[in-house]
Amino acid sequence: MGEFDLEDCGIPAACCCCCCFILPLILLCCSFQGVSATDYGLLRNSVTGVVDLETTYHGVRGFVGFWKGYLIYPGTVLSLEWMDGSPMDGDSSRDMQPMEVRTADGLNVKLGIIVQYRVVEEFVAEIYKNYKQDYEAFFTSMLRSSIQSLLGGYQATDLYQKRAEIADRLWDACHKVCKTQLKGFLTCWGIQLRDIIFNDRIETVNINQQVEGQKQQTAEMHQKASFIRSQTKVQEAEFDKEIRLVTSRTEADAFNITRKAEADAEFRMKEARAAALYIMKNTVKQGKVAMDETQFVTFLERLAMLEAKDGPMIYGNFERSAVFMGGGANRKMSEKNASAPRAKAAEQALQEDGIEHGKSSDDMDHEL
Repeated sequence: MGEFDLEDCGIPAACCCCCCFILPLILLCCSFQGVSATDYGLLRNSVTGVVDLETTYHGVRGFVGFWKGYLIYPGTVLSLEWMDGSPMDGDSSRDMQPMEVRTADGLNVKLGIIVQYRVVEEFVAEIYKNYKQDYEAFFTSMLRSSIQSLLGGYQATDLYQKRAEIADRLWDACHKVCKTQLKGFLTCWGIQLRDIIFNDRIETVNINQQVEGQKQQTAEMHQKASFIRSQTKVQEAEFDKEIRLVTSRTEADAFNITRKAEADAEFRMKEARAAALYIMKNTVKQGKVAMDETQFVTFLERLAMLEAKDGPMIYGNFERSAVFMGGGANRKMSEKNASAPRAKAAEQALQEDGIEHGKSSDDMDHEL
């Protein structure tokens, strides 16, 4: 045997020392692990497979040991997309083909549906107990079955004619699945019915049916409009009749009221005149004796002559007068020559009849 050379053992010894230093350092670094702020985690022993179900970790980092690790559950909103094409958010969405549904009238329809849901932090441990980390597959299966059962009760045309109602019922179905079948482990954030895909032949039939239905509705609206128009004309005629009737009644009442007012006024005027004549007859006397009818008429005539100073009547002693009533040049005379004889003749006539002299018409009215 040869001599043992220490120089030949230097390189392996150095490698062994490096390994003894680096390996613990790597294990120490691997012992520091954490859960991001957008996830939930359960601590799991990688050696024994035991999971700590007492504590749910969220947004933490620390020393747990290299033999342990976290089971991650997303804490953000996740999506299930039964749609054609790529999903809107590839990281948090599960892409599937459009959902096939058989309607109540036996037609196969493809529906584009998007569902948003979220894991409830308080039930992360229960989710692991029941579904491990495969909870999304159970949720997808239960929700698909519920949607197909729900839409199987609708006709194909109801999918777009009653779209708002169906959207509300899909929302209720999603909540029911999360609350009852999944025991509240997940929360349904939203569900949208995006696309309704029919077979081309069925689509054509539906379009024709909708066109015919719209034509029928248009005809019914025209019929209703004609009926309403005829009713309006009838009502218009009735209103015109009522207007004419009310107008004729009003005119008749106005005529009767006017004629009655005129008759009442004329009656009161005659009554007032009669009362005035009665008072004048009893007031104006010839001496102390009241005038008879002939004297009273003569008195009224001469009183009228006195009050009508500008009248064309000439009175007095007609045997000596050269001017009488009539047309032509003989009627023309000056106001000075005509007024003096007229006043003198009237005064003389009153004196001859023995009526009290000196009373003017104003004095008589005052006595009345």
